[in-house]
Amino acid sequence: MSVETEVDTNSIWREAPDSWLCPVCRRNKHDIVRRAASNRLMAAIVIHHDHFGDMAANEIMCYYNNNGYSIRERRRLLAQGRHLVSFLEAFRRVAVCQGCNHAEADAKRLVEAPAQFSFGPVDMHFFCKAGENGTTDINEARLFAVWQRREPLLLEREHFLNVHIGRMVYGKAWWEPEPLSGSDGFGDWAGLMDSLSELPGSSFPQSLLMKSGDKP
Repeated sequence: MSVETEVDTNSIWREAPDSWLCPVCRRNKHDIVRRAASNRLMAAIVIHHDHFGDMAANEIMCYYNNNGYSIRERRRLLAQGRHLVSFLEAFRRVAVCQGCNHAEADAKRLVEAPAQFSFGPVDMHFFCKAGENGTTDINEARLFAVWQRREPLLLEREHFLNVHIGRMVYGKAWWEPEPLSGSDGFGDWAGLMDSLSELPGSSFPQSLLMKSGDKP
Protein backbone atom coordinates (compact mmCIF):
# COMPACT_ATOMS: atom_id res chain seq x y z
CA MET A 1 0.00 0.00 0.00
CA SER A 2 1.07 3.58 -0.54
CA VAL A 3 2.06 5.72 2.41
CA GLU A 4 -1.13 7.78 1.90
CA THR A 5 -3.30 4.75 2.70
CA GLU A 6 -1.14 3.55 5.59
CA VAL A 7 -0.84 6.90 7.33
CA ASP A 8 -3.56 9.33 8.43
CA THR A 9 -2.60 12.54 6.61
CA ASN A 10 -4.13 15.91 5.82
CA SER A 11 -4.61 17.45 2.39
CA ILE A 12 -1.57 19.75 2.59
CA TRP A 13 0.68 16.77 3.37
CA ARG A 14 -0.76 14.77 0.48
CA GLU A 15 -0.34 17.65 -1.98
CA ALA A 16 3.21 18.53 -0.87
CA PRO A 17 5.96 17.19 -3.18
CA ASP A 18 8.48 14.71 -1.81
CA SER A 19 11.07 17.48 -2.05
CA TRP A 20 9.20 19.60 0.52
CA LEU A 21 11.15 20.43 3.69
CA CYS A 22 9.77 22.02 6.85
CA PRO A 23 11.45 25.46 6.99
CA VAL A 24 11.87 25.10 10.75
CA CYS A 25 13.20 21.59 11.43
CA ARG A 26 14.23 20.76 7.83
CA ARG A 27 12.48 17.37 7.87
CA ASN A 28 10.78 16.11 4.73
CA LYS A 29 7.15 14.99 4.60
CA HIS A 30 8.01 11.37 5.37
CA ASP A 31 10.29 12.22 8.30
CA ILE A 32 7.41 13.88 10.17
CA VAL A 33 5.25 10.74 10.29
CA ARG A 34 4.56 9.93 13.95
CA ARG A 35 2.85 7.14 15.87
CA ALA A 36 -0.07 8.42 17.94
CA ALA A 37 -1.18 7.07 21.32
CA SER A 38 -3.80 5.06 19.44
CA ASN A 39 -0.90 3.35 17.62
CA ARG A 40 -1.98 4.83 14.29
CA LEU A 41 0.55 6.53 12.06
CA MET A 42 -0.20 10.20 11.41
CA ALA A 43 1.37 13.09 9.52
CA ALA A 44 0.26 16.66 8.88
CA ILE A 45 1.58 19.86 7.37
CA VAL A 46 -0.16 23.02 8.53
CA ILE A 47 -0.15 26.70 7.62
CA HIS A 48 1.63 28.87 10.18
CA HIS A 49 0.78 32.59 10.20
CA ASP A 50 1.39 35.74 12.20
CA HIS A 51 -1.45 36.18 14.70
CA PHE A 52 -0.66 39.89 14.90
CA GLY A 53 -2.40 40.23 11.55
CA ASP A 54 -5.55 38.67 13.02
CA MET A 55 -5.47 41.09 15.95
CA ALA A 56 -4.87 44.09 13.70
CA ALA A 57 -7.77 43.11 11.42
CA ASN A 58 -10.08 42.69 14.43
CA GLU A 59 -9.08 46.09 15.83
CA ILE A 60 -9.81 47.77 12.52
CA MET A 61 -13.14 45.97 12.08
CA CYS A 62 -14.29 46.78 15.64
CA TYR A 63 -13.48 50.46 15.18
CA TYR A 64 -15.29 50.76 11.86
CA ASN A 65 -18.31 48.76 12.98
CA ASN A 66 -18.82 50.92 16.07
CA ASN A 67 -18.50 54.40 14.60
CA GLY A 68 -21.40 54.75 12.17
CA TYR A 69 -19.49 55.01 8.89
CA SER A 70 -21.37 54.92 5.62
CA ILE A 71 -20.97 51.97 3.27
CA ARG A 72 -18.71 54.08 1.05
CA GLU A 73 -16.50 55.12 3.99
CA ARG A 74 -16.29 51.57 5.30
CA ARG A 75 -15.29 50.25 1.88
CA ARG A 76 -12.41 52.68 1.55
CA LEU A 77 -11.22 52.32 5.13
CA LEU A 78 -11.37 48.54 5.12
CA ALA A 79 -9.45 48.39 1.85
CA GLN A 80 -6.76 50.54 3.41
CA GLY A 81 -6.95 48.42 6.56
CA ARG A 82 -6.16 45.26 4.61
CA HIS A 83 -3.11 46.99 3.19
CA LEU A 84 -2.04 47.98 6.72
CA VAL A 85 -2.50 44.46 8.07
CA SER A 86 -0.30 42.96 5.37
CA PHE A 87 2.36 45.55 6.21
CA LEU A 88 2.29 44.77 9.94
CA GLU A 89 2.57 41.00 9.63
CA ALA A 90 6.13 39.94 10.45
CA PHE A 91 6.17 37.02 8.03
CA ARG A 92 4.08 35.49 5.28
CA ARG A 93 1.96 32.39 5.75
CA VAL A 94 4.19 29.35 5.53
CA ALA A 95 3.69 25.57 5.55
CA VAL A 96 5.38 23.88 8.52
CA CYS A 97 5.12 20.42 10.03
CA GLN A 98 2.57 19.93 12.78
CA GLY A 99 5.31 19.16 15.31
CA CYS A 100 6.94 22.56 14.78
CA ASN A 101 3.58 24.33 14.87
CA HIS A 102 2.85 22.73 18.24
CA ALA A 103 6.34 23.67 19.44
CA GLU A 104 5.69 27.32 18.55
CA ALA A 105 2.57 27.29 20.74
CA ASP A 106 4.61 25.74 23.58
CA ALA A 107 7.31 28.38 23.10
CA LYS A 108 4.75 31.17 23.45
CA ARG A 109 3.55 29.68 26.74
CA LEU A 110 7.11 29.38 28.05
CA VAL A 111 7.86 33.08 27.48
CA GLU A 112 4.28 34.13 28.34
CA ALA A 113 3.86 35.88 25.00
CA PRO A 114 0.45 37.46 24.31
CA ALA A 115 -1.98 35.78 21.93
CA GLN A 116 -1.32 38.30 19.14
CA PHE A 117 2.36 37.37 18.93
CA SER A 118 3.75 34.61 16.70
CA PHE A 119 7.31 33.39 16.23
CA GLY A 120 8.31 33.32 12.58
CA PRO A 121 9.98 30.36 10.86
CA VAL A 122 13.47 31.90 11.01
CA ASP A 123 13.26 32.40 14.78
CA MET A 124 11.72 28.97 15.21
CA HIS A 125 14.56 27.39 13.27
CA PHE A 126 16.98 29.01 15.75
CA PHE A 127 15.39 27.54 18.89
CA CYS A 128 13.73 24.37 17.55
CA LYS A 129 15.20 21.02 16.58
CA ALA A 130 13.72 17.78 15.33
CA GLY A 131 12.70 15.42 18.13
CA GLU A 132 11.65 11.80 18.24
CA ASN A 133 8.46 10.44 16.72
CA GLY A 134 7.77 13.53 14.60
CA THR A 135 7.91 15.93 17.54
CA THR A 136 9.94 19.13 17.83
CA ASP A 137 12.14 20.01 20.82
CA ILE A 138 12.81 23.54 22.12
CA ASN A 139 16.16 24.95 23.22
CA GLU A 140 14.91 27.22 26.01
CA ALA A 141 18.06 29.31 26.27
CA ARG A 142 17.82 30.18 22.59
CA LEU A 143 14.08 30.73 22.87
CA PHE A 144 14.41 33.32 25.62
CA ALA A 145 17.21 35.05 23.73
CA VAL A 146 14.88 35.41 20.74
CA TRP A 147 11.98 36.62 22.88
CA GLN A 148 14.21 39.26 24.47
CA ARG A 149 14.69 40.75 20.99
CA ARG A 150 11.13 40.31 19.76
CA GLU A 151 9.09 41.58 22.72
CA PRO A 152 10.10 45.27 22.31
CA LEU A 153 9.32 45.04 18.59
CA LEU A 154 5.85 43.71 19.37
CA LEU A 155 5.16 46.79 21.49
CA GLU A 156 6.36 48.99 18.62
CA ARG A 157 4.04 47.24 16.18
CA GLU A 158 1.07 47.70 18.53
CA HIS A 159 1.87 51.41 18.86
CA PHE A 160 2.21 51.76 15.09
CA LEU A 161 -1.16 50.06 14.58
CA ASN A 162 -2.95 52.40 16.98
CA VAL A 163 -1.34 55.49 15.48
CA HIS A 164 -2.05 54.43 11.92
CA ILE A 165 -5.69 53.60 12.57
CA GLY A 166 -6.09 57.19 13.79
CA ARG A 167 -4.35 58.51 10.70
CA MET A 168 -6.57 56.42 8.44
CA VAL A 169 -9.74 57.59 10.15
CA TYR A 170 -8.84 61.28 9.84
CA GLY A 171 -7.57 61.05 6.28
CA LYS A 172 -3.93 61.62 7.22
CA ALA A 173 -2.55 58.39 5.72
CA TRP A 174 -1.73 58.22 2.01
CA TRP A 175 -2.77 55.03 0.23
CA GLU A 176 -3.98 54.62 -3.32
CA PRO A 177 -6.10 51.53 -4.07
CA GLU A 178 -5.60 49.38 -7.12
CA PRO A 179 -8.20 49.73 -9.89
CA LEU A 180 -11.35 47.81 -9.03
CA SER A 181 -13.03 45.31 -11.30
CA GLY A 182 -15.15 46.80 -14.07
CA SER A 183 -15.53 46.92 -17.82
CA ASP A 184 -12.98 49.73 -18.06
CA GLY A 185 -10.70 48.35 -15.34
CA PHE A 186 -11.64 51.09 -12.87
CA GLY A 187 -15.08 50.05 -11.61
CA ASP A 188 -16.24 52.43 -8.86
CA TRP A 189 -12.82 54.07 -8.46
CA ALA A 190 -14.42 57.52 -8.50
CA GLY A 191 -16.77 56.49 -5.69
CA LEU A 192 -13.84 55.48 -3.56
CA MET A 193 -12.07 58.76 -4.25
CA ASP A 194 -15.19 60.79 -3.43
CA SER A 195 -15.40 59.04 -0.06
CA LEU A 196 -12.03 60.47 0.98
CA SER A 197 -13.62 63.85 1.64
CA GLU A 198 -16.36 62.40 3.87
CA LEU A 199 -14.07 61.65 6.80
CA PRO A 200 -13.68 64.19 9.63
CA GLY A 201 -10.44 66.11 9.28
CA SER A 202 -9.85 64.77 5.76
CA SER A 203 -6.69 66.06 4.12
CA PHE A 204 -8.27 65.71 0.65
CA PRO A 205 -10.32 68.83 -0.23
CA GLN A 206 -13.42 68.05 -2.30
CA SER A 207 -12.26 70.45 -5.00
CA LEU A 208 -9.20 68.30 -5.62
CA LEU A 209 -11.07 65.00 -5.86
CA MET A 210 -12.45 63.40 -8.98
CA LYS A 211 -16.20 63.55 -9.40
CA SER A 212 -18.32 60.47 -10.02
CA GLY A 213 -17.97 59.32 -13.62
CA ASP A 214 -14.45 60.71 -14.05
CA LYS A 215 -11.52 58.40 -14.69
CA PRO A 216 -8.06 58.77 -13.19
